[in-house]
Amino acid sequence: MLFNVGLLVLMAYLVTKMPLVREFIINNRGDWMLKLFLIVFFGAVGIISTYMGMQVNGAIVNTRVVGVVAGGLLGGPIVGVGAGLIAGIHRWAIDIGGFTAVACAISTVAEGVIGGLFQTRYRKSGNDWIFAFAVAAAAECCQMIIILLVARPFDAAFDLVKIIAFPMITFNSFGVALFVTVFNSVFMTMDEEAARRTSLAFEVANSCLPYMKRGLSDSEAMDRAIQIIAGLPGIKGAVITDREKVVSCGTPGLIQGGGSELPEAAKKTLEKHRVTMVREETFHKKLIPSAKSIASIAAPLFVSEEIVGTVVFFVESYRMTNETEKSFADGMGKMFSTQLELSRLEEQTKLLQRAEFSALQSQINPHFLFNCLSTISAFCIEKPERARELLVVLGDYFRRTLQTGSIMIPLQEEMEYVNAYLTLEKARFEEKLQLNVDVPETLDCMVPSFILQPIVENAVKHGAMWNGRGGTVSICARAVLRDGQEGAEIRVTDDGPGMEKDILKAFREGNMPENKIGLMNVHRRLQNIYGPDNGLRIDTSPKQGTSMRIFIPRGDDGGENE
Repeated sequence: MLFNVGLLVLMAYLVTKMPLVREFIINNRGDWMLKLFLIVFFGAVGIISTYMGMQVNGAIVNTRVVGVVAGGLLGGPIVGVGAGLIAGIHRWAIDIGGFTAVACAISTVAEGVIGGLFQTRYRKSGNDWIFAFAVAAAAECCQMIIILLVARPFDAAFDLVKIIAFPMITFNSFGVALFVTVFNSVFMTMDEEAARRTSLAFEVANSCLPYMKRGLSDSEAMDRAIQIIAGLPGIKGAVITDREKVVSCGTPGLIQGGGSELPEAAKKTLEKHRVTMVREETFHKKLIPSAKSIASIAAPLFVSEEIVGTVVFFVESYRMTNETEKSFADGMGKMFSTQLELSRLEEQTKLLQRAEFSALQSQINPHFLFNCLSTISAFCIEKPERARELLVVLGDYFRRTLQTGSIMIPLQEEMEYVNAYLTLEKARFEEKLQLNVDVPETLDCMVPSFILQPIVENAVKHGAMWNGRGGTVSICARAVLRDGQEGAEIRVTDDGPGMEKDILKAFREGNMPENKIGLMNVHRRLQNIYGPDNGLRIDTSPKQGTSMRIFIPRGDDGGENE
């Protein structure tokens, strides 16, 4: 049995090292095709284990549990049951009428079910091999019980169990632990590759942001950005173009005047509005004359959904064996588009600072901007469609910041701005951040523009996500009667640690630190519009978190005009 377990582990190791198998698993993770592949694979392992077994008292001592339990732990209930059925039916079919044939077939399916049921807890355990050992041992104990209950005559079944119980429970459990550990190496490799790409995207985003935000018209900034890109692994060179000419190639003066000729890949991208690849590019001879065979990949650059240029990567042609470089170029193009969009929005944002209430409108936390950019950059490579969705949301978020010219706006319009902010934060924190938004569409009232975002941002940063572990932010609005006056109460709550006593005291005394003036601005603005008794109200405690309330009197437009 030890020899058979060793062969199975060796087989798992060799199979997971096959490029085709690794690529299939990595590219189809979570897909139904992957589940079908795992069912067939682990079912085949169960069949092989049966043939590798030895005859003992009319039964087959085998390592079949290794395949079916491992399949359940790694692939879930569907894979566990599927592999169990394949291996179980085969076990029954090769020994129809055998005194343990039915019992072994039933127990094989049961073992697959047990493995699948424990998949979630196995993942939460950190893919712990000890947990896998315990599950396999429980499954083998279940098989012994089924043999005693189903196999007849009972005396023969009892004698068989006495002989096979200890070695099968011990050695097969150890085999399952080793098997899943080896097979998990595929997923670990995938996660490491994803982490590497994400890290690279963060690095490029962080390095290029100071230059890309200055726009395509700044050739010096574009040169610096291209120099960073050209230093990436596998990249022989790069250029940035607008719609008509090369803006930068990273080396000032190399292409005189920026150059009027566009690379072929750039021309195709400007025409098709998508990533394109040209396997034999001639433009590179000006840029890297020593290179013989160069392929180019061009990704479009969009601002406000309008293509304004391209970023072109040059790589050696023999590297173009898969879509890796193409998907990376696509991600980089989306990331640069985001930065160019931000540069335009940032420039326009400055115009709002002259308005009466622009101090509050223009309080866009630079850390929030960078975090949004970093989040979108990470999605650009792995989930480009999600990145595009977030880019639209980010653009809408800043577009509202820039275009709102009214001091008073409908509550629902204000909530659209808040929801855009929450969508970006939700993409960043994923399941760690839980949101409960209950603002009836029928609640009709006018509120000061940009009055809720600082409150919600405070609830997210200093409440729900104060320690990075996660929490809940709730937004609720209701029609109420306060002090005999009808109006709407909007409440933003979090389940964080509560506001520090000295900060709360400073808030109530109007002495907030300069780096914590967001809530104070909201408070004073409410007081200026609705009177000194209608400012921001804060209830906080370490156990219940923080609740912030504002009251909007009915029919009161604050005396402010557009």
